[in-house]
Amino acid sequence: MMDKVGLDLYDYMPEEMKAYLRHYGWHFNKKMCDFATSKMKKNGKTIVPFTKENVEEMLRANNIKLENN
Repeated sequence: MMDKVGLDLYDYMPEEMKAYLRHYGWHFNKKMCDFATSKMKKNGKTIVPFTKENVEEMLRANNIKLENN
């Protein structure tokens, strides 16, 4: 089993990440994931995250089979 590496190990941490950790701590749950992804943008447009079903459909369409997933 791999040891977890703390995020404070890295030299550079974006100010936004520091602010998040200061307000919410080091946990990350489904609600916070949904909030974070709702704020993400690419080329000025809000992104639409993939669901598990989207990923499984994409894998099937490309004939990719995962073992031990």
